[in-house]
Amino acid sequence: HAANVVHRDVAARNVMLALLATGIGAVLLYWSIRNVISPLAAIARAAEAMARGSYDHRIAATEFDEAAISSLGKALNSISGDLAARLNAIAQDRDCLETVLAATLEGVIALDSEGKVILMNQAAQRLLSLSPETSVGRPLRETCRSASLAGLAGEAVTANELRTAELKEA
Repeated sequence: HAANVVHRDVAARNVMLALLATGIGAVLLYWSIRNVISPLAAIARAAEAMARGSYDHRIAATEFDEAAISSLGKALNSISGDLAARLNAIAQDRDCLETVLAATLEGVIALDSEGKVILMNQAAQRLLSLSPETSVGRPLRETCRSASLAGLAGEAVTANELRTAELKEA
């Protein structure tokens, strides 16, 4: 009978030790996963913010970050900052171009490699009786009534060269 009592005490102690080890293991597992998931969640939030057009979101590095996760966060921060600066520079360049084109008395039309209108200044709109709403994105030959201008534009696109001409009103 004494052996059974000792055996039960040992078994109960082993069960308690197993439960304690499992509990400690679960806490350590939770802590490890949290320290990996938390930085990844922050990186995912930053990437989602960039996808929505917000480039000022930054990821805070913590002492628990793994080197790779921290490097990824720093890379995303750098990309975000560079992209915001480039988009700002493009917007400024576009504003400058629009100002210059608006002040130009000559008609200016820009075409893409397929001969589609990508922009035209106000003088071109007035001289050719065209509107950007009906011309931009469409081939110039479809929107312009001037055969000589359509021909010149076709030559410029084929040769991939800037072409200028003085057109006389009919």
